[in-house]
Amino acid sequence: MHWASTELERLQAELASSFHHTELAGESNSISDGATLKDLLVPYLQHFGQQQRVIESRTSTFRALLRARLTRASDELARLAQLDDYIERAMAAPQLRAMAGLSALLETRAQKHYAADPRQWRARLCSDLQRLLRAELDHKLQAVLGLIEALGTHNPP
Repeated sequence: MHWASTELERLQAELASSFHHTELAGESNSISDGATLKDLLVPYLQHFGQQQRVIESRTSTFRALLRARLTRASDELARLAQLDDYIERAMAAPQLRAMAGLSALLETRAQKHYAADPRQWRARLCSDLQRLLRAELDHKLQAVLGLIEALGTHNPP
């Protein structure tokens, strides 16, 4: 149980620190040099997509490690681990579709921020991007937290 809690804290800290991208948050003048807002959004959307992939990879790996521990703990927890594996696979495609729409949300937010303040839009968009990534991480960790709780409530014979 201690291992799982420690690993969870480490995972959360590492991922949260990777969400911030200093260069993207820099202040800027309004759009110039013929670049459109859509052009300027490309690095933000690339960063967002990369972070989504890292969240998915790291949380799935941790979830698999927890399932392996549950499998060794008892037959009842082994069934839980098997069910969790099935649920993760079954929900992968619907979650991927749902998360794909988040890029459009970022674009909409960028347009609003730019319209409100063409000089400060980047910092505001970065703040939105970080909040969105934290929410996605929290969502992905819901199942992990359940597995940790199950592992912690197990009383070996």
